[in-house]
Amino acid sequence: MSAVCRGGMGCIVFVMLFLTGCEQPAVERPVRTASEGPVIEQETWSFDFVLSTDGLVQARVHAGHMIKWQSEEDLRLNEGVTVRFYHPTGAVSSTVVSDSAVVEGGGEAFSAFRSVEAVSDSGVILHSSHLRWEKARDEIFTDSLVTMITGTDTLTGRGFRADPDLRGWQLRQAQGSSKSGFRLK
Repeated sequence: MSAVCRGGMGCIVFVMLFLTGCEQPAVERPVRTASEGPVIEQETWSFDFVLSTDGLVQARVHAGHMIKWQSEEDLRLNEGVTVRFYHPTGAVSSTVVSDSAVVEGGGEAFSAFRSVEAVSDSGVILHSSHLRWEKARDEIFTDSLVTMITGTDTLTGRGFRADPDLRGWQLRQAQGSSKSGFRLK
């Protein structure tokens, strides 16, 4: 026998004291109610969401963290957000990366915020603080300041609109350099 448990009763007392000393008291967390402020309905990490129409994937959304408040329908995304838009063929047409985003109306609209970068499969790069996509219009747009870089142009302006693949774009108040042969004011 070990030195601690020589007398049978001392061993039992030692074991009981040891076990009760290791026990953690139960802690009950209070349940937050809507009257006390916003209530989280859903929260997940490594979030993925697919937006589709008639069985065709339009976009895939990934975020490090998603939270949905009980008081609203929107999904709030953060910790690195990536949205991939797809051609009808299934190939990626463009990728949008941002710090945070909101998926609205169950996927009817999407807004990306802070350090937004969009890159198309054709090499067009767009930088902005905000970019929005609406499913009904299948268009990305912003009134925020944007910088757009193509193979021949570097443009800055406001009032950007384009297809999700960044083709057929429009940019109001454009200025910058162009080797394409069109005039900038």
